[in-house]
Amino acid sequence: MLECQYPAEPVDFRLLLLRLWKQGYKIVLAALLGTVLFGGGYYLKEVVLPPPEYVATSLYQVEYVLDPVSESEYTFINGDTWNQWMDTKEFLDLLYKNLEGTSEAEIDRDTMKEYVSASLQMDLRMPDTSVTTGDPQLSLRIAGAVERSMVDFAAGQKGIDNIRVVDPASEAPRSSVARPLNACILAAAVSFFLSVIAAALKELGEDSIWLPAVLGRRYGLKVLGTGESGWFEENVSWLLKGCRKVGVLPVGLESVPKEAMEALGKAAGSSVELEQLQLFGKKDINQEIDKETGKETVGAFRVEIGLGSRIRKLDGLVLAVKAGPHTGKKLEEVLDNLKVQDCTVTAAMLVQADEQLIRRYYWKENLVQKTGRNRRSSK
Repeated sequence: MLECQYPAEPVDFRLLLLRLWKQGYKIVLAALLGTVLFGGGYYLKEVVLPPPEYVATSLYQVEYVLDPVSESEYTFINGDTWNQWMDTKEFLDLLYKNLEGTSEAEIDRDTMKEYVSASLQMDLRMPDTSVTTGDPQLSLRIAGAVERSMVDFAAGQKGIDNIRVVDPASEAPRSSVARPLNACILAAAVSFFLSVIAAALKELGEDSIWLPAVLGRRYGLKVLGTGESGWFEENVSWLLKGCRKVGVLPVGLESVPKEAMEALGKAAGSSVELEQLQLFGKKDINQEIDKETGKETVGAFRVEIGLGSRIRKLDGLVLAVKAGPHTGKKLEEVLDNLKVQDCTVTAAMLVQADEQLIRRYYWKENLVQKTGRNRRSSK
């Protein structure tokens, strides 16, 4: 039994690239869909659905104590230390002292820790504090208390001479940490990449036949080409030499296309009589009655009665194989059954082929031939 391992075949990168180019619109649509789904989902999650937050930021200048020995500043405090100090009891005590008599003093300490943070951007002497809440005015009121607390906080630190506010919080703009544009660009890139990979894997795993050469390379058949192939007439005259009656059997089609029969008849000449065969008879679907449900079920296809004996009486047999996906397994089945029937396949041709794809695939070889002919004609 003929069993082709399609995914295990060597990768024809030229054909793969041409097929991916042919499906470019599908890949682009899939990438757009991925961008809408993932980029839009990120926008909803990070921008639309979360409640708005407003940030009031204050900037400070810290003067550190000089070391009497080296006459340089005694120490520096990094950003993580500043942020950690915001959560200490010492700082929170100062903060709540500055909030006495206000409604903000009723906020519990755990919530206050979530509101207040500190960071260090570039200069070690220039820390900043941020107050993030759902109300811009609340953020500003707490930020004012934080500024006073920072100034008071310096008095209890050995390495700090003083802290002064150089840029107090005057507004609390809405926080915008989300980057929807960046997310959409990333989603588009990832979606495009995955779409290309998925399309490539689909192409490599399918039992498709796009080139006449595949009939010979994969199934060991003698190939006529397509009706428009340059070697078609020459191959027909040689492979059907001495044949007076030749059958043409469609594979993947109900019948052989008219243009394919005309091209084959023209190439074979008047001395060869072509007989179009049909793989399935008129009642090609065996319908049965399901005993449990009483409904009709579709059974297996019925091969035309006497097909094998008709083929054996012929001088030759040409398979007209439809180009495209999902043809390989059908051809395998036909070849297996023809072998059982002791029917010899003389040649095979590819019908309904994508001639543009074939020309692009052989563009280099065609260019070399054309250049050679031009050189000979110039001489």
